[in-house]
Amino acid sequence: MAVALIGIGVLLLLRDAGVIERDARLWPLLVMVFGAALFADRLAEGGADGDLAWPLVLVGVGGLFLLQDLGALPRDLSVWPVVLIAAGAGIALSGLPGRRVGVRGAEAVSVPLGGAASGRVVVRHGPGRLVVTASHQPGVLAEGAFGGGVARSVRREADRVEVRLAPPRRAVGRGRALDWTVALGRRTALAVELELDSSRGELDLSDCRATDLALRARGSDVDLRLPGAGDTHARVEARAGALRVRVPDRVAARITLRGRPGQVRAQRLQRHLHPR
Repeated sequence: MAVALIGIGVLLLLRDAGVIERDARLWPLLVMVFGAALFADRLAEGGADGDLAWPLVLVGVGGLFLLQDLGALPRDLSVWPVVLIAAGAGIALSGLPGRRVGVRGAEAVSVPLGGAASGRVVVRHGPGRLVVTASHQPGVLAEGAFGGGVARSVRREADRVEVRLAPPRRAVGRGRALDWTVALGRRTALAVELELDSSRGELDLSDCRATDLALRARGSDVDLRLPGAGDTHARVEARAGALRVRVPDRVAARITLRGRPGQVRAQRLQRHLHPR
């Protein structure tokens, strides 16, 4: 939006200075500048799934009418070929390798413990790939790389710190894939809450001290490895997807299943299994 305002201001200045004829219509200039600003914004975010098409259409249509006003093109020239060419170019650019969210513009985030004795980490993830593992950095509650960006909030109370990580608003509703890698502090007692929607989750908590774990997955393919030490109370809910829960060797577990037992397959688990 800032780029669009600057461009409009420059165009108005050029018209007042006589560089652009005063009888030239203003709206083609505005459409072209707005399209260019939108194109630059989406290109910086990755430009996936054809979302570069509409900005190029705006640039093409605005440029066509501007050239007609300047006499460079005949006024009876049809706008539809320009629309088709611009839309096709936008779709083609969106499909180029390296234009997917997560390849460019990944945001790095690190949340320190700040002397806290315990923590809570809440991760809400949309379509894409989520990798959760343990961090090797001392004094860190959570850190990671977030393709497409991340909205975060941190709250500290006494000796406890809480961080919430969620997709930013600009990534919601655009059908984009979010590739996130999150590393959790391995020496701190943590309450972990993970919510996946249409995701591919690789969640390895075997080296974490997750005393409380809540996982909700909808339409997701999730591979969860539970902590390898300490006491963990885990609540796992999966709908319309695939879920694999792995208990590390030499770790005792008591598992309670709710739902249809025929849909659950347990392998290499010498545990107490209580279907309900």
